[in-house]
Amino acid sequence: MKRGMVSLFVALSKVLPDGCGIMRHAAFIALFAVFYGVGFPTVVSAQIRARSGAEEYFNRGNEQLKAGDLKSAAENYRKAAEVAPDNFQVHFNYAIVLRDLGRIDEAKAEFLRAIDLNPEHVFAHFHLGLMCVQNRDFPLAVEHLNFVVEKEPGEEVFFYLGSAYQGMSKTEEAMDCYLKTIAINPRNFGAWYNIGLIRFYDGDSAGALEAYRSALEIVPDQSMVYVNMGLAYMSDARTGEAERHFERAVELDPNNFYALFNYGDALIFNGRAEQAVGYLKKAFELNPSRLTPGNRLGEAYEQLGRREDAINQYLSVLEKSPSNSRASFNLYNLLNKLNLPPQLAVSATFSDASGDNRLGAEEDGFVVVSVKNTGKGEAHIIGIGLTPEGAFDGITVGSPQTIRRLKPGQTEKVEIHMHGQKDIQAGEARFSLNIQELHDFNPEIPTEIIVRTIGM
Repeated sequence: MKRGMVSLFVALSKVLPDGCGIMRHAAFIALFAVFYGVGFPTVVSAQIRARSGAEEYFNRGNEQLKAGDLKSAAENYRKAAEVAPDNFQVHFNYAIVLRDLGRIDEAKAEFLRAIDLNPEHVFAHFHLGLMCVQNRDFPLAVEHLNFVVEKEPGEEVFFYLGSAYQGMSKTEEAMDCYLKTIAINPRNFGAWYNIGLIRFYDGDSAGALEAYRSALEIVPDQSMVYVNMGLAYMSDARTGEAERHFERAVELDPNNFYALFNYGDALIFNGRAEQAVGYLKKAFELNPSRLTPGNRLGEAYEQLGRREDAINQYLSVLEKSPSNSRASFNLYNLLNKLNLPPQLAVSATFSDASGDNRLGAEEDGFVVVSVKNTGKGEAHIIGIGLTPEGAFDGITVGSPQTIRRLKPGQTEKVEIHMHGQKDIQAGEARFSLNIQELHDFNPEIPTEIIVRTIGM
């Protein structure tokens, strides 16, 4: 065997999942064909030669695939498919390259075309099914992987079929596939791990823990396994065991979001909020779109009596998701405990670029809104906007503005932009001022804002 082929096959084997025998075998056959000119290229060469240029495109695609130039390979396979549209191997190779380029919809169409041409080709069904699992098209994955199971049942296909069923929440069918996987290979890590997940979500914490332990015997020191073991212990109220497993998960992967969050959560539950702060803060920084750690961090600050930090943390959550009910509720309760409501006073004025307090054509102006908190408590997330009263063409009004936090005695100003268009007419434009505080501590609002305009 040529040295280059050996090294390329080894490289491929490193990126393919453990236990993917069919995939490794398919990759080996493809490489063997590329290097030696046998295998699938020679199978179809007689058919391709019948169409001028198709074999040249096909072989050129193979060479580019061997060199790792997937884009050029895809283009040549496409040209070969145009010349030889009824050739299975051309469509199959094209599909594989499109998949590896991330052009999933096109790859799916080429796999289906290849299967139409050769309905009994197990590799084509398997590769399509596997791609569909990876891209969450679970019903199509089930259809094609079941075909493979009927023709060539084995460890890999049972595992991926189980994954497809699990993605469809068909846990009974998924469990059956995973048990068949283990019957063939009792040391399949993924099957044991997924059995643990299914058992946990079915309420069988003890069964889940047993499966996770089996997974760790095969591949030790997996952070996510320890995370899920911790969750199983938490569901059984074994909070000390849960905390130790979450801690181990963080030790194995200090940037594991789930490990950090659940460890922090368990520490709070076990009365160690101060220790939890650092882990929750890091979890929130790693994944700020996940707001639960942010809220839990605010609750930790509350337990520690760090009121200012708690308020700022809840406001950080609300800035990302203004409708987040947990942050809003926690902030409201925190302020209610103090029994110190805010009281807002509002004034608004108009000014324009020319200084004559009238808005003309192609001129910018601003409504300046001043909000003062004369109460004894804080106000939060104060939204301020303008709404036209009646019809008045020729003025563009800018976006609403927000005051994040207003402490007692503090005054903040915001500007809402206006622009006079070319067709502005002389007269008076009237606007309502809309102000909404997070917890409905809303001010008395001036009746209306009048902007005088100059026509062309």
